[in-house]
Amino acid sequence: MPELETITLSFAAGGMNGALNPANVPDSQYSRAVNVQLDNQRPTTRKGVKVLPFVDTTVEDMDSFQNGNFQGAIFYNPSKGQSAISFSVDLSRIMASVGGKRFQIVPKEVQPRSNSVSVEEVKGLPDGDENLHTAFWFQAENYAIVQDGQADTWIWDGFADPVFSKGLDIVDKPNSELANGATVGAYAHGRIVQVINARQALVGDIIHKLNLTNASNILDMTEQVYWAEGSAFAPPSSMGNIVAIAILPLRDTQHGHGDLMLHCEDGIFSLNINVFPRQNWQGLPLVKHVLLETGARGPYAIAIYDGDQFFRSRHGLQSLRSARGESQLLGNPLNPVSEEVKTWLDNDYEAFVGFTSVAKWATDRRLYLTVDPWVKGRFRGSRGIVSLNFSPVSTAETKKAWEGLHTFPPEIESPIQMVNGVFNGRDRMYMVSRGADDKNRVVEFSRNLKNDILEDGSESRISCQLITKMLVGKSLFSRGNHTIGILYLAAVEGLLDWRVSARNSECQNWTFWRQGAECVRSEPCCEGDDECDLLDFCPQEIELNLGEVPLAVKLSRKLQILIQWRGVASIEGFKLKVNVGDPDEGSDDVAGSTKCPRKCVEHRVDCQYSDFEYSFNEDRWEEMC
Repeated sequence: MPELETITLSFAAGGMNGALNPANVPDSQYSRAVNVQLDNQRPTTRKGVKVLPFVDTTVEDMDSFQNGNFQGAIFYNPSKGQSAISFSVDLSRIMASVGGKRFQIVPKEVQPRSNSVSVEEVKGLPDGDENLHTAFWFQAENYAIVQDGQADTWIWDGFADPVFSKGLDIVDKPNSELANGATVGAYAHGRIVQVINARQALVGDIIHKLNLTNASNILDMTEQVYWAEGSAFAPPSSMGNIVAIAILPLRDTQHGHGDLMLHCEDGIFSLNINVFPRQNWQGLPLVKHVLLETGARGPYAIAIYDGDQFFRSRHGLQSLRSARGESQLLGNPLNPVSEEVKTWLDNDYEAFVGFTSVAKWATDRRLYLTVDPWVKGRFRGSRGIVSLNFSPVSTAETKKAWEGLHTFPPEIESPIQMVNGVFNGRDRMYMVSRGADDKNRVVEFSRNLKNDILEDGSESRISCQLITKMLVGKSLFSRGNHTIGILYLAAVEGLLDWRVSARNSECQNWTFWRQGAECVRSEPCCEGDDECDLLDFCPQEIELNLGEVPLAVKLSRKLQILIQWRGVASIEGFKLKVNVGDPDEGSDDVAGSTKCPRKCVEHRVDCQYSDFEYSFNEDRWEEMC
């Protein structure tokens, strides 16, 4: 006699886990998600982003910025530095290289929801090479400095005309300045560090060496004796070239004895340049290995968060702190912190991983990472970002959770780089993205927007997908006759389109189940539909009775659900009623056969990354197969 069983799935703050077999995913997690974030401990439509319109920008500058190949950017405020003296007024901006030109991007806030941006080329010196994919930016006191590996080092104090460095002079050392032809650079302990010839790290003069009123001494490189009287610091040959430099707040000596981490192609080493006087350097061991066989793949692939460095390596997203774990523990460098979203990272073409952007947004307690990078000639970008939530619930015991993949409207479909900083006292996150029309745009992340705001001010509803774990009854080996499904939604606002599909363990193709539309707003939102006037709740909880499970997947041991929606909603829970019988009962000639239905290539809903689209294809909303 069949036994009636109800399988209940209550979504919590565990986030995405694509590393496990769907049948083994915990109840608090889901297998995969697109455009979903964890809000109020539930998977919810991600917050909107806003394309910032250009104001106070000349047509020439706007065209150069939008049509050039984006090469790199940093947050820049000339009033911030390591000296006790501030050498400039407070003016936050983004410095960027586009097509060999250097731009300052200044966000402006006219009124709430009406933010804009001005873009101005910093002129006065010849352009760099527009064919290079990457320019290497860093800030040192009030100076914004950019290097590209072949041209002279470009230096700007934020107000006067920019200048080129005179270059390194190993003969006339008193007149030696920052090296030209350098790649990555950094500023630590009052000294500039540059990399030349891909593997040699040079360290400049200390601030206020001779001048106490400005920071000009850091642009000099007169002290050219290093450890063991060498001419530069260099990593072991096994580590390869130096590709990134970042500071690590040092809590102990676990990660080396210095807090300046130099990431190489296949390892990380630290420099201890916080030693005085400089004459002692030649007799002290200032270099220490930190990690072997891993390191950041690119100059913008590192984010400093909570006293740790998170970086995109060839293994995934890793952190220096995870190096303390044993080899089999989650978070060890050989078992990256990105295991749950390896579905997305495994698609990355390794040669392009060096263009990855990693950025943290401390106010939102999230870290973002670009995925699936592409390169077309001198242009580059990526096809989405993945989001890591450091605080899915407000308890110290809860670990961080991956939320899934985020994609964007065609106008900004290819994220290139994210930049975080404090602008006018607010911690804000920006992104430069390339649209389907091959134009670069500046985008601001928001914690308040329900929809994406396009350049013309119009709103675009966000399309989301979530794949649940494989729902399994009390007995894994008992074939159930799945009968009724109920989907519970919460925080529904405005117009919501939804669709539910299912598949069992015997068939990988999704079978359409049911679809519909809901309208929740205090004023009419469906033109010509009087029923919308009757719904006067915002937001609202909704119970969707999906009816009978489709025959193609009705009889099975396990069932997995694909939930798609466009609009604002949270997925609160899912209930599935099952008649559980003898494992040998049932045959292929009864309703609910386990035979896989015919594959409808044009209309099936595929869970693979390459088929995810920002907007729903209306043909896919038709009941097929």
